[in-house]
Amino acid sequence: MLEVDFISHFVSVLQCTHCDNSNCKNLLRDAQENLPQPGYIGANYFSKRVLLVGQNPGVSTAALSQPDGIYTSALRILRDHPSTDSWSGLRDALINFVPRWPVTGRHFPLRKSGLSLEDIAYCNLVRCRTISNATPTSKMTGSCASLHFRHTLDILEPVAIVFIGKWSMTNGSEYAKARSIPFEHIDRNRSLALTARESNHERVAAFIRTRLLDVAPELPSRQLPRPSKPIAPAPLFGTAPDQQI
Repeated sequence: MLEVDFISHFVSVLQCTHCDNSNCKNLLRDAQENLPQPGYIGANYFSKRVLLVGQNPGVSTAALSQPDGIYTSALRILRDHPSTDSWSGLRDALINFVPRWPVTGRHFPLRKSGLSLEDIAYCNLVRCRTISNATPTSKMTGSCASLHFRHTLDILEPVAIVFIGKWSMTNGSEYAKARSIPFEHIDRNRSLALTARESNHERVAAFIRTRLLDVAPELPSRQLPRPSKPIAPAPLFGTAPDQQI
């Protein structure tokens, strides 16, 4: 039943037409490459239940055009033909794509937190891209968070949330507070000194390690079916391509 719930949720995001260019300025969405993006759930997520939350998907870069094309093709297949097979196809496509996301290298202390890519889930507060990576409008943010982020929290039941950037925390923390989910945030201020950035990462990693120690006895042992091959290790800090996710 768990996998069916995830498939249904992902499809509802992919098929969402609530926002369009007439009511959401700067929305970048079409039926092919710029689809709403449901997120990522690691096969081992339910042994940790750590959720990372970003702002919104970034426009694909030339360096990532090939894996992004494979990924968006898998999204279209799941959107048009919802099934366990198309769900598995998307999970396999993410194997090569997730390690390229900056959140696994530059923006989040994955290894310091004692986590692997299969231990976490990731979603964006707003599921659609925006023109030139513009900040989502309040209309787009409110609609997407209410329709989709709320549901994501209900089915994932995270024990800890890390917001990637102040914007996502400002706009998403009310949903965490309503469910009494502890949260922290990664400071992505570009003017932040290196020592301050490292301190922020250390604080977030300590928050996660402490939170997991506190709740470990309560976590169920269930797992999602694993992809057909393991996810590659995340790149080291500072080496991931500069793309928003």
